Amino acid sequence: MLDDASELPAYSPPEDSWSAPPPPTQRELVTHTFPLSTKQGKPWAELVVLSKAPTSKSLPRLIEGERVSGWVNIDLPEEMPMKSVTVEVMGELISDANARYIFAEDGRVLWAAAPAQSEGRSRAPSSLFNRGKSSLKGCHKWPFTLELPRTVVLPDGKGPARMFTLPCSFSTRYVNVTILYRVVVTIDHGSVLKADRIIGTNCSYTAKTQPGPPSIARQLAYQEHSPLVGPDGDPDGWHTLAPIIVRGTAFNTRKVEINYTLSLANPLSYTRGSIVPLHLKVECPDMQVLFLVCAPNAPVIRLMRMVSSGYDPAGGNFSSGPKAQRKIPLASVKTISDVTPLRATEHVQRASWWSLPTYEDSMACTSRELQGEIHLPGNLFTTSHLGRYDFVYEVAMYTPEVAGFTPSSSGKLQTVPVDICAMYAEGPRPMAYSPPVYDQIVRVYEESGQQPPNMSGFLQ
Repeated sequence: MLDDASELPAYSPPEDSWSAPPPPTQRELVTHTFPLSTKQGKPWAELVVLSKAPTSKSLPRLIEGERVSGWVNIDLPEEMPMKSVTVEVMGELISDANARYIFAEDGRVLWAAAPAQSEGRSRAPSSLFNRGKSSLKGCHKWPFTLELPRTVVLPDGKGPARMFTLPCSFSTRYVNVTILYRVVVTIDHGSVLKADRIIGTNCSYTAKTQPGPPSIARQLAYQEHSPLVGPDGDPDGWHTLAPIIVRGTAFNTRKVEINYTLSLANPLSYTRGSIVPLHLKVECPDMQVLFLVCAPNAPVIRLMRMVSSGYDPAGGNFSSGPKAQRKIPLASVKTISDVTPLRATEHVQRASWWSLPTYEDSMACTSRELQGEIHLPGNLFTTSHLGRYDFVYEVAMYTPEVAGFTPSSSGKLQTVPVDICAMYAEGPRPMAYSPPVYDQIVRVYEESGQQPPNMSGFLQ
């Protein structure tokens, strides 16, 4: 028989994690500089972007609803033919075939040559290559301010076009779909014989997604550093799934049935860098099996994420340069079948568990309760939807994994969709009750029932 007290974690988070979040402070802007040099290595143009990134060596950080500012410097000791200097900020969806689709953008003309004067019908053929072209010389500085829209309107393949919030930046080795944001300066020389000069940088984009407030009972628990109240005492604070029965054989001798009831903390939205609080009630008339499947490592509850894209991977711009020469709006892109979109599923994190004290430690004990949590890495990508692109999460319960019990069937038992957000909810920050442990994110093949050919590094 397991001792309840010994199963409780001896982990105490730092005091700072228990206190209410301090008032937000205005992070100072840092300067990101991107030069363009001559063949001799001498810089003659540079893009400067201001952002709230941690350091100037980090990617510029774009935040929903906030403007992008900076300036462009040009230093030309000699005249250089020039038609225009423009700056743009854009959001792109890149498919698995490296096709690029624009879904949001804003731009400014920093400098433009005066329109070419009419020269009559006897204009020389060479002038056809140089219309509207002038020259620049000396030092020039052009400040700019750009602003991406907070929302875009796109068709989603399920009905009329609707509004979507811009997604966070996204890129992972297991999924060949990328959400990319860039700031690009184009120096147009106005001649087909002289290529445009490009200065650009990728940027990170953060959407201001935020969970709703937790229940009053859970807020008090965080403030008082006390255990969470379960679903019986705080029904509004928990989302309880329907009970599910797992049948199997215990010790290769007797058939048993185990009843599981899983609850997740309400609302079903959680901030990356925090936790997903869980509660599990386990019922079984066989006390020996009950204590076996209530061991902290027996329940298997995982955070899963699914990425899908219904956009044609061969219909976009295949430019490999820093700036696409032919922009393809995402709203005009062909979609592939609703039945067979590009899709990938990943295991993100497994829940940790500990038993709650019980007052029925006798031969008549038929149920036990466990409390658990899923630790969310701080760099987790947030839930996103953009037309036919979806990046979503779910909490999934699987059959227990413990020696001495063999389930009659294995695999996923229940799922519940959840949202991962970028900002904390109003009120006290969630408190972790167990030491943080972060698993390796791995791709799985559950829909087809097949396992990857190489299983090294996959979760067990």
